[in-house]
Amino acid sequence: MTMKTTPGLISFLQLVETGGKFRPVAYDDRHPDRVLQPGDPVEGRLTYGTGHTTRPDGSALQIGDEITPQEDLDRLHRYVREEVEPVIENLVHVPLWPEAYDAIGSIIFNFGAGEVSGWRLWRRINAGEPWSNIAIEWVTGTFYDDDIPLLGLWRRRIMEVLMFFKLEWRVGANVGWNSDVIKVMNTMGWEGDQPKPVTTEDLNTAQLEDLEDKARETGAVVVREAKAKVAVKTAKSPIPVDHIEYLDDEAKAEVKVKKVKDSQRGKGFAKQEVAKTVSTVAVSGMIAEQVGAVEPVMKFVNAYSYSTIGIVFGGLTVFAVIYYFYGKWQEQKGRDDADTLLG
Repeated sequence: MTMKTTPGLISFLQLVETGGKFRPVAYDDRHPDRVLQPGDPVEGRLTYGTGHTTRPDGSALQIGDEITPQEDLDRLHRYVREEVEPVIENLVHVPLWPEAYDAIGSIIFNFGAGEVSGWRLWRRINAGEPWSNIAIEWVTGTFYDDDIPLLGLWRRRIMEVLMFFKLEWRVGANVGWNSDVIKVMNTMGWEGDQPKPVTTEDLNTAQLEDLEDKARETGAVVVREAKAKVAVKTAKSPIPVDHIEYLDDEAKAEVKVKKVKDSQRGKGFAKQEVAKTVSTVAVSGMIAEQVGAVEPVMKFVNAYSYSTIGIVFGGLTVFAVIYYFYGKWQEQKGRDDADTLLG
């Protein structure tokens, strides 16, 4: 299943669920700073880490239970993947954008699938109602805990709405009870519309524009030759974009570039950058294949987030950390060499 939410949801949950203070020992969420002793009354829910209210086996927390940061992160990723994502898939039937899915993921995480499944919010979203209706519905009756209104939940709802509409959500942490969600959105620049979902066509257009910008900056020009070969020439002045020709899918490409140092890493990355500059999304990676690829470590750390790498290695072990930062160092070294080549 393709994930709809992004790593931004994990970061958001770590902030709002802990208030910026990670608590490894079970606490009363109504009195988070109270140190509990066996037998003490609990007014709210026993919680630890990033909002976890149960042990890994699903049983209720007990006073004195503890969780490590790594255990917490692993459980958080697993919960979002196994519990939150399927609920989003079942409830939301119209295409949205990553920030919207993250905001929805937060409210599902907060209340649980059983609580939110019958909400009108999803019907309004799926019906394409005015976005102001959705914002108001989002905060209507959703900031209570056991019928008690909580300012922390009110602020969280405002933050989620701002995130949904791709606005600066952090300001929601400071709103008061008298804040109007629409006025807050307007203050943050909302004009009554909503970002459109990103499509493949949008991505292709953006990528093409980026290639054209790079072509102007470097003066690189691609010229089709009789046998579908490509030569990269450096002009003394910028070359108009309409002079760039793109290869068809069946063309075989050959790129000639300057040599840069002896490092395979540096040469691979620099050549790949040149290929992107002059070239050809249309050839489906043919250029990159011709000039060589970046080393496996670099490719791996660029393909996955830091937290995902931790999961792959069974936790953010010393080896995983070293592996990640080694790959990032390789990438920066390659970029430096690429700048030398292109400059």
